[in-house]
Amino acid sequence: MFKSKILPLLLSIVIAFALWAYVITFVSSEREGTFSGVAVSYQGEIMLEERNLMVVSEEKPEVTLTLYGNRRELNKLDSSNITIIADLSKIGEPGIHSVNYNVYYPGDIPDNAFTVQSQYPSMVKVEVERRITKDVPVNVVYEGSVKKDYIADKEKAELDNPSVRITGPASVIDQITQAKILVNLQDKSESFIESYRFTLCNAQGEPVDAKMVEANIAEVNLTLYIKRVKEIKLTVTVVDGGGATKATSDIDIDPEVIKVAGNETALKDINEINLGTINLGELTKDSEKDFEIKLPDGLENLSGKTSAKVTVKFPELTTTSITITDFAALNVPEGMEVEFITEELTVNVRGPKTLVKKMTAANVSATVDFANAEAGTSTFKVNIMMGDGYRSVGTMGTYTVSATLTETDEKGNDK
Repeated sequence: MFKSKILPLLLSIVIAFALWAYVITFVSSEREGTFSGVAVSYQGEIMLEERNLMVVSEEKPEVTLTLYGNRRELNKLDSSNITIIADLSKIGEPGIHSVNYNVYYPGDIPDNAFTVQSQYPSMVKVEVERRITKDVPVNVVYEGSVKKDYIADKEKAELDNPSVRITGPASVIDQITQAKILVNLQDKSESFIESYRFTLCNAQGEPVDAKMVEANIAEVNLTLYIKRVKEIKLTVTVVDGGGATKATSDIDIDPEVIKVAGNETALKDINEINLGTINLGELTKDSEKDFEIKLPDGLENLSGKTSAKVTVKFPELTTTSITITDFAALNVPEGMEVEFITEELTVNVRGPKTLVKKMTAANVSATVDFANAEAGTSTFKVNIMMGDGYRSVGTMGTYTVSATLTETDEKGNDK
């Protein structure tokens, strides 16, 4: 008997639920629905840009809507397919603005299908700033060191874009003073061209939050020349003379060496640079002379010195003056005779101290070569010769004497 009562009871429950569903669905067809987190979209931002304004609100606002309407239509809605649009076209100055918004439903639902019971917030707040543009320099920051005996020519580094044009909110753009790139030079030994993304930074080199900033380029290309460094000796060519030789002279070059930079080919066969010639016979005393340091093409002088000072001293030598009164005439043309007008000639000689101190005119001979000379009075070069035992002594400078050549007759008389 208990089982016979269960079945009618279950049947009545099912019928009651069906009636309730029918009433809810067909008889009572309207209800209320709440939708949270509905995102707000903006329109009219182009007009803001034309006024040099822009939205700087960190996140777009969200709205909670409570709608009343047809149950079946409400079932088609969720927070993702409801559209809320705030019109920014009437904003004309920086600041925080409260803006009205409109609600739109999916395309198959009429805009007037529901009554808005509540909306929170009733207006959305939008923060607007001035939109400005400026150029900031690219700042190259190097990290690490190139290989030993190489140098990175940072002063001649080449950027395809030495500056970056940025646009964004004034409060952010005013903080940015540079576009920084980091270049790692560790163990590099060859020149290179590479692309780098930059970081927008303040004057202290710290990154600035620039997510709302636009740049005219995304990266810059850097060309950096890396050269080999080599130490090069400076030399001079020494011409012996005046009783002085390279062996008896102290010759000092300052600087003795310089460091130069260049590519491997330019440096391969160069180990010294010759500054020029020092003629010892032209120096009558300890002397100094400056020479320009001239480098072959393709080399750079890293020392910064453009000239070298060459100092010449004669510590083991001394000088004296000797007066010569006897001149020998050589190669006098046939039919002519010579009369020396110069009666005596003082010459400066230089040599080892022990020899020079003992020298007299007897140790010196003077000859004049008259080969191809013509009749008349003129000056002639004198050749000074040192006697035996004094060959290491030499004269300083050149000397001349005056003489007259006259023609003679067959008997030797002047014509």
